[in-house]
Amino acid sequence: MQRERGLACAEAKKRLAEFGPNQLFKPRKVSFLGIAKEEITEPMILLLFTVGFFYAIGGELGDTITIFSIIVALVLAEVWNEYRAKKTITSLSKLAAPKTKVMREGTITDIETERVVPGDLLLLTSGTRVAADGKVLVSLSLHVDESALTGESFPQEKKFRDEMYAGTLVVSGEGEGEVIATGKATKVGAIAARAQAIKEPKTPLQLTMKSLAKSLVWVAVFFSAVIPFVGFLRG
Repeated sequence: MQRERGLACAEAKKRLAEFGPNQLFKPRKVSFLGIAKEEITEPMILLLFTVGFFYAIGGELGDTITIFSIIVALVLAEVWNEYRAKKTITSLSKLAAPKTKVMREGTITDIETERVVPGDLLLLTSGTRVAADGKVLVSLSLHVDESALTGESFPQEKKFRDEMYAGTLVVSGEGEGEVIATGKATKVGAIAARAQAIKEPKTPLQLTMKSLAKSLVWVAVFFSAVIPFVGFLRG
């Protein structure tokens, strides 16, 4: 009877405090200045600024302005592209956290997915994104698309006591399921944790920018050495 009525609000609040919010990880704050700081402290960019600085000591003002303008333009282009990409990812992560229908104290309630806790009774209908890992309690021709998680090409039929996974999509039928794991404890949460441990790869643009920066460094070093030498020979 208790299962049919779902959790009491007080019990749900207690479990939320115990198990934490139903989210895989906290989205990182995207800051333009933060990204700019990361890019400026790149070794190649620092070297470019260093070369520009030493050239400014003995070089002409016009050449110095040109060198620093190129360096600043390169940095700003890289920072802007990185900022836009991270902003887009952050926006998508917000879209992935809709409200979820649960049974609380015998009443169907729409709650934020982050507030789903173990023991909650999820109501599953066509188009529902499963909010957490659990067990199916009621299945009326319930079919779930698990391709994003398992790679299965076709929706899987879910029967009584079958497992259901967070992030999968109900494509047909109806049912109810009891939550047994939320957040990082879910199957997709474990995958996300392993993914976070992997160092973020450099984008093609970043690799191109680094290659260009290296080329510019050698060009700058060459002219920084040749121009004073020619000037010395000419008196």
